[in-house]
Amino acid sequence: MGGHLKFHFFMGPEPSDVYKQISDVIGRPAMPPYWGLGFHMCRTETEEGKGTKAIEEMIGNDIPFESDCGSAAFSGQLLEQAPIDLSKTFKQNKIAPDHSIRALLVQVPYRKLDDKVVEWQSFLLQNDANPSKPFEGQFFDWWKNSDEKDNLTVVYPIYMDVGAKSTANLLEAELTKIYGISDEFDGIDGIFLDYNTPIDLTPNVSKTCATFLANHKWNEYNSIELNRYTPCLDFLYPNKLSHLSQHNLYGHQHMEQMRKAFTKYYTSSTIAKIKKRPLIMSLSTFMGSGRYGGHIGTNMNATWPMMAQTIFQTLEFNLYGIPLTGFPVCGFKGELPDDDLCIRWYQLAALQPFMISHRDFAQKLTDPIELFGDGNEKELDFIKSSIVIRYRLLPYLYTLFYGAYKTGEPVVRPLFYEFPADNKTHRIDKQYMWGPALMVTPVTEPNAKSVGAYFPKGIWYDYYSGRRISSKSGQSANLSAVMSNINLHVRGGHVIPTQLESNNTALSRKQNFVLIAALSQEDRKAEGTLYIDDGISPMPDDPTKDLPHLSATIVVTAYNSTKNDDNHNNTITITVEGDLTYKDEDPNSPLAMVDIIKVFGVIDPMDPPEFNITIGSGNPDTRNANTQETHRVAVECANRAKKIADKPYD
Repeated sequence: MGGHLKFHFFMGPEPSDVYKQISDVIGRPAMPPYWGLGFHMCRTETEEGKGTKAIEEMIGNDIPFESDCGSAAFSGQLLEQAPIDLSKTFKQNKIAPDHSIRALLVQVPYRKLDDKVVEWQSFLLQNDANPSKPFEGQFFDWWKNSDEKDNLTVVYPIYMDVGAKSTANLLEAELTKIYGISDEFDGIDGIFLDYNTPIDLTPNVSKTCATFLANHKWNEYNSIELNRYTPCLDFLYPNKLSHLSQHNLYGHQHMEQMRKAFTKYYTSSTIAKIKKRPLIMSLSTFMGSGRYGGHIGTNMNATWPMMAQTIFQTLEFNLYGIPLTGFPVCGFKGELPDDDLCIRWYQLAALQPFMISHRDFAQKLTDPIELFGDGNEKELDFIKSSIVIRYRLLPYLYTLFYGAYKTGEPVVRPLFYEFPADNKTHRIDKQYMWGPALMVTPVTEPNAKSVGAYFPKGIWYDYYSGRRISSKSGQSANLSAVMSNINLHVRGGHVIPTQLESNNTALSRKQNFVLIAALSQEDRKAEGTLYIDDGISPMPDDPTKDLPHLSATIVVTAYNSTKNDDNHNNTITITVEGDLTYKDEDPNSPLAMVDIIKVFGVIDPMDPPEFNITIGSGNPDTRNANTQETHRVAVECANRAKKIADKPYD
C-alpha cells in the first residue's frame, strides 16, 4: 500500500530514561485543569431538569464529583447547527455549592450533508467516485432515538478535514454560535471527542470501496476488513491526502484542532474574557496526543477481564505520552453482572488518572446514585469511600501531572519503572505505582477475600493505618480484600501531600494540606514535593516558564533515643523549602496551608518527642507532642504560625 516508516531507537538504559527520551520526540503532555482530575458523571438525557436527582443526591450524600457531562445527544445540536441555551440544560449546576459543577459535552467530527454552513464544504472528505461532492457515510441517529438502539434511523454524515489549518476557526465559530458564553452561562469547560476514528457504518464495503479493492486484489479479504467501519481508505481530503494516510492520525488532529478552538472560544467572548484551561478527552489518540488532552477508552464491556485490561492499557498510554487516561467505570456497555464488579471497578477507577461514569445509549447508567441510591446504603458507602480517597490524593496526583508536563515522566508507572533491577517486577501487570511513592493493588477477580501483592525491596506502609511492611529483598504477600477500600501502600522515604475532601475540587482546594511522611529504614528520612497553582489558567506557551505557583520540597527526619547524637536525640525535624509566597488574585483560592503531618515509621518510644519545624528561611521552632507511632503536626505556612494539632486525621 505504500507509505513511509520512521524508526526511533531509545537507548535508555533505564526505563525512566526511555520514557523521557520518547517524550523528547513526541512532546510533553498538557497540564490538565485541577478539576479535570475529579470524578465525572455523564448522562444521556438532555431535557431541562434531567439528571437533577443524581446531582442532588450526590451532594446530599457528600459524595465528591466534578461535572455534569452531557452525552452524545448534545452533539445533535452540532449536526443540526441549532443554537441551544445550555444555561437551562445545565440548570442543576446551580444546585452545587459555589455553583461549581463543570459543563462537559461529547462531540463527534461529523456534519449533516445539508449543512447550511457553506464554509465546511471546502474542508470535507471527498468521494473518489464523484470528486465534485463530499463522501456521504452512514451513522446511527442516536439523537432522535436514544431509547431504542435496535431501531435507530440512519443519518448521512460528511466528514470534516481535521488536518486543515482553518478547521479550528470553524470549530470555534460553532462553539460560540451553539454554546455561546453569556451572563447566565460561562461556557463549556471541556469536551469528549467520540467516534473520531472516524467511523462509517456503510454496510456494503465491497461496493462503496470498489476502487480501493480493485487496486489491492492481492489481498481482497484484508482490504475489505481495513475499510470496514471507516471511510474508504483511498478517498481524498481537500489537501489531496488519502484517508489511508490520515486515518491513524485523525483523532490526534481532531484533538489539536479542538484545543485551538477552545482557546479562541474562551478569549473571543464579547461578554468576558474567560480564563480557562480546557479539558479535552478523545476516544481516538496517537503517540503524543497527550500534548492536547487525554484518552478515554469507551469500548469496554462490563466484565472482570475488561476491568483488569484497563490497568495495563493505562500503563501503555503513559508510555505513549498520554498520562491522562481513563475508562468508564463498570464498563461502557453490557449487562452489569453483579454489585461486586462495580464496587471493585470504582475502587480501581478512583486510582487511575482519569475517572468517569459514562454508558452507551439504552444502557443502565453507572453513577453511584443510579447503582446504589435506592436504599443500598452499604454499597453506596463503599463507592463513596473510593471517591473520597481519590479526592484526598488529588494534590499528589496534580503534582505528578506537573512532573509529566515538565519532564515527560509517567504519572502511572509499572513496578519495573521504579525497580528495574528486580526481575520479579517485570511480569507484574495488576499492580502499579502512582509516581514514585504510592503502590496500588486492586482486586480484579470476583468474590475475592484476599489479593496477592508483591513488595519490592524496601519499607512499605499501609496508607490507612501506617502499619509497616519490611521487604528485605522483595517478597510476596496476601492482603485482605475488604470491600470498603483498595489496598494502597506508601513507599518508605517519600512524602505524599493530601487534602481533606469536599463535594468538589473548588471546595477541597480550600482545605488545608495533610502530609504523609513515610520514613525510610536506612536514614529514617522522607522527602516529597508539592505543586500548587490556580488549577484553571492556561499554561504558558513557553514550557520553561510557569504560572504563579507554590512549589515546596518537604523533608522529614526522625532521630531516636538509640542514636548517640546530643544535637538531635529524640527529635523529628521537618523542613519545608521552596517558593512559598504564592497567593492567587482570586480571594477564594487556597492559602497554601500545611495543617497536619503524619509520620509513619516512628517506632522507638519518645517521652515526649520533640519537633524542629523550619518553614522556608524561617528559624526552627521546637515543640513537644504526646508519644504515639503516628504523630500529627500542624504547620500553617500562610503566617508562619506553628502548632501541634489536637485533632485526628481520619
